[in-house]
Amino acid sequence: MKEMGIGEACTLSPTTARASIPAARVWWTFRAWAHEEVRVLNGGLKKWKAEGRALEDGAPRRRGEAPLQATLNADLVRDVGDVQG
Repeated sequence: MKEMGIGEACTLSPTTARASIPAARVWWTFRAWAHEEVRVLNGGLKKWKAEGRALEDGAPRRRGEAPLQATLNADLVRDVGDVQG
C-alpha cells in the first residue's frame, strides 16, 4: 500500500468509469482489512464529473505518513459453513 501512497490517515474513494460494482468491492475489501476511511461516490464518477467536482490525475502524492497496517476484520468475512448454516 505504501507504494500506492495509501497510509493510515488516507480517506479513499474508489471509482470506476462504468459500473459501481468494482468500486463497492474495493470499499468492502479495505473495510475488511480494517481501513475505515473508505467512501463510495453516490452516483459514481459520472455524476461527480457532471457536478464539476475536483479530480486528480497522475502519480499518487507521498504524504510521509504511517503506511497502512492491514489487519483482517473477521467480523466482515464468512466462510462456507456460515453461508450454508
